[in-house]
Amino acid sequence: MLLPDAAFRGDSFELDASESMPVSAVRFDNYWALQFDKFDPSVPGRIWRTEATVASTDTKALGGVRLTLLDSISGFDFNPSVPAIVSAWVKNPGLREYGTQLSERPIQVDDLSALELMCELLLNNKRTRPVVVFSEGKGIDARANAARTAMRLAGLAHVFVLGDSQVDELIDSFGREFSVWGGAIRTYNAGFDPFSDEVSVHPIATREWLQHRFRSHDQFIEVLLRSFTALSLRRTSPDHDLPTVRTVKQASLSYQLAKLDKPVTDERSAILEQENSLLRQQIQEKTDEFNYADAEVTAAQVERDQYRAQAMAMRALVQRLEEQVGTSQAQPTYPPALDQVDAWALEQYPGRLVLLNRAARSAKKSPFSEPQLVYRCLDRLARQYVEARRTGSPVDALFEDLGVGLERTGDPNRLSQWKEKYFVPHRGTNRFLEWHLKRGSDHNEANTLRIYFFYDEDDEQVIIGHLPSHLTNSQT
Repeated sequence: MLLPDAAFRGDSFELDASESMPVSAVRFDNYWALQFDKFDPSVPGRIWRTEATVASTDTKALGGVRLTLLDSISGFDFNPSVPAIVSAWVKNPGLREYGTQLSERPIQVDDLSALELMCELLLNNKRTRPVVVFSEGKGIDARANAARTAMRLAGLAHVFVLGDSQVDELIDSFGREFSVWGGAIRTYNAGFDPFSDEVSVHPIATREWLQHRFRSHDQFIEVLLRSFTALSLRRTSPDHDLPTVRTVKQASLSYQLAKLDKPVTDERSAILEQENSLLRQQIQEKTDEFNYADAEVTAAQVERDQYRAQAMAMRALVQRLEEQVGTSQAQPTYPPALDQVDAWALEQYPGRLVLLNRAARSAKKSPFSEPQLVYRCLDRLARQYVEARRTGSPVDALFEDLGVGLERTGDPNRLSQWKEKYFVPHRGTNRFLEWHLKRGSDHNEANTLRIYFFYDEDDEQVIIGHLPSHLTNSQT
């Protein structure tokens, strides 16, 4: 394809679709934007659209690339990818964002200085890309796996390899629940906060899970690639970083209109028609985006309902089996302290009781003098309370023999001023901890008990958001 002279001058130009590859390039001020369409040779009606925008200031050059799939026929699968120019930019001259260099190679964390830099990136609230941390393990070439991963995810994610000597330091920094070791791989998503996040938000792939789930590490890379490319679509706007081709063209047309003196001219009419064409194109693309998103939501809801139905059937089967073998009412063993409460709850009551990470942390730091009472309350919540809610039986007197009362937490509107304490993220929304178990009222944390929770009607389980101390309110 021959480029016109305007392309070499850095001016705007267009090429028609006679070669099935239309190109539109726009220059306005210090912005250059290019849109390039390529028809898929194997899938009729499918178009791959690449948009690139570059800009310059006195001190830096800016660049952004967007790859879009335009598919008139639904139902065909496709492999997500990163535009080749992004990988080229990462290698030379190099890309930086939110103060961090993007790389196609993993960063080795073999000393305290490297660990501090990694932790600084993890906690950077401007970070938009995931961080994938590999850990070394016997029989695993973590560095080679990380190298292949970093090459495929260049521009999409940051990749680190944590040395064995730095595992303990990472545990000291973020706790064992947010660390990684023994050949496992953890993904730290954007917005990482070890003090309020749930562990599941930053998933870990254990060595056993990887070996069971994937025949090769390359298959795991494909999963990460699909996940991270989907994340890159969830930005607030295509113009979040740099304007799109349409935006640059619109600005150029508006500038040309403002320069025209006469209200009605052929030139002005031509520019207005170009503006109208851009608006029609934008409306059509937004309609297509909405239809695609609506179809994805519907499919996700169907899949969710299928999994929930399977989970409910499995819970019912487990309950019947427990009753048959006489273990459903077996008294569990309570640990002597609250430092194991999260592991204990997960082992004893899967599918009945969820102890959020924030609750486990507060329990481990608590000076409450009767940890056995906490365990008895959790046992009662997981067994009798869940069973009563499933069958619609009364729950008011379930805890009286323990000397503990069950009460509403209060008015969610009034307590919303302490939103970070009384509301917890759950299934994409914030849920109010509407119930609490209560003993004592003198606010002495050694002898006053509070367990704040809500009941998940969909999954029929108790979600514990805080224990065992009293949360802040207008009286405290």
